[in-house]
Amino acid sequence: MSTLSLPIESDIQPALTFVARQPILDEAGRVFGYELLYRDNETDTACVMESDAASARVLTDTILSIGFDTLTDGRKGFMNVSRNLLINEAASLAPKQSSVLELLETVTADPEVIDACRTLKSGGHTLALDDFVPMSGADLLLPYVKVVKVDVLTTSPETRAAIARRLLPRGIKMLAEKVETVEMFDVARQMNRALVEAFMYRSHPLTHAVLETIRSGAIGELRLIRTSFCYRTTKIAGNVRFAPELAGGALMDVGCYCINFSRLIAGAEPTSVLASARMHETGVDDVVAGTLHFPGDVLATFAAGMSVQADNAAYVCGTEGYIEIPVPWKPPVNGAIYSICRGIPPKQDNPKSTPSAPPRETRTVDAHFELYGLEADDFAATVLDGKPPVVSEADTLGNMNVLDQVRRCIKL
Repeated sequence: MSTLSLPIESDIQPALTFVARQPILDEAGRVFGYELLYRDNETDTACVMESDAASARVLTDTILSIGFDTLTDGRKGFMNVSRNLLINEAASLAPKQSSVLELLETVTADPEVIDACRTLKSGGHTLALDDFVPMSGADLLLPYVKVVKVDVLTTSPETRAAIARRLLPRGIKMLAEKVETVEMFDVARQMNRALVEAFMYRSHPLTHAVLETIRSGAIGELRLIRTSFCYRTTKIAGNVRFAPELAGGALMDVGCYCINFSRLIAGAEPTSVLASARMHETGVDDVVAGTLHFPGDVLATFAAGMSVQADNAAYVCGTEGYIEIPVPWKPPVNGAIYSICRGIPPKQDNPKSTPSAPPRETRTVDAHFELYGLEADDFAATVLDGKPPVVSEADTLGNMNVLDQVRRCIKL
């Protein structure tokens, strides 16, 4: 998911507006469009603003501040729409030809909402339903939508097939969300489809540069990996991250990045996993910390949280120095940095007066393209050119195995 930030003209002070783009791919792995999501700043990975305000900000920012075509590169733009934006006709401001108005799952199909949907459709707008559940109130909105999003993690193959039998004859397209299990890989193979887990940071040249630096021996022998990925949200009600039945929690939301990074750097699977968590009253882990022990006595520590702030950095420590990555998870398009650092030898070692290498060497990496665009290009290369996926099936299953071990440690 990429986040664009552009200045807005203001009589008071310069400001920035932030909108995240999540690519939507077609069957061939090509970018069909983007889901546009409100973000408060460039480091946000999730929106914690109330749905009305978040939907309104995306609408005003994309149309008035940035420009719809600028954000979507001329492709379709999916925008979340709350009930209030529907019935007060604000949603009608979205461009008809290039936007898809996505009704949140919290929107109830009452008479006002149905009338608003009927008006939007007759006016030439395209509507979509988010997290569709058959035989629910959302069925009343099917006559007015052209796209239905189905969460593959919370629906069975039989349910998805039944949904398809109902929707496809009506000309309604299905859009799949979240693909992360062994069975899904098997289904993808049977259908002759490529399936790749989306860890976007793996496609950025910053990650490649760090790996090459480690392999060059610049920090000596690998000994320790330290990562954190945390944020503080106050939005609990209606937030899927706090739903235990949907495997919510800090580990599955952002801790998975830390574990994936540690396994990537170590180049192996951990031989032991230890973890502890602070549990939220909803039954999910809102802070989790753990230790992984890899072959060669390489240790990795990680911390993830939804109610705590941290530096969200990564450190790779060796016998001759360490690498500091201040923004590992969502590096910028250009100017991403990492530093090769060296500590001061202890006096007991009788160090030389002149150090053999500079204490800190900072290197800059330019990607020239948006992070999620790089990820989409990598996926397209797998589909169209047969290039090995950036995140292999074995890598995904290995990460899932470690996540399962951590969840057992914290009694989930």
